[in-house]
Amino acid sequence: MPLPLFLAKFSAKILEKMPNPLLTVDQLNLLKYDNISSKSNMNNFDLGSPSKINFEEGVMKYAYNWREGGQFSVKNFKKG
Repeated sequence: MPLPLFLAKFSAKILEKMPNPLLTVDQLNLLKYDNISSKSNMNNFDLGSPSKINFEEGVMKYAYNWREGGQFSVKNFKKG
C-alpha cells in the first residue's frame, strides 16, 4: 500500500515497539531503494567480476553463532 514517507516513518516507529513488529524503521530505510536488477543496469556478472565468495560459505561464516557447536553452544561454555 503506497504511503507518504513521513506517514510510513511514523507508523514504523510505532510498530517497531511491538513484540513482533510488522515494520521497523530499518526495514523502511531498505524499502526506499529498488534492489531488483533490470535489463538497463549491469550487475557484477555483466562486468565480468563474479563473487569471490560462495553464497553457502558466506552464510556459514556469519551464521557460526547459531550452528550446533557454534560460538554460543552449550558444549563450548566451560563451567566452573
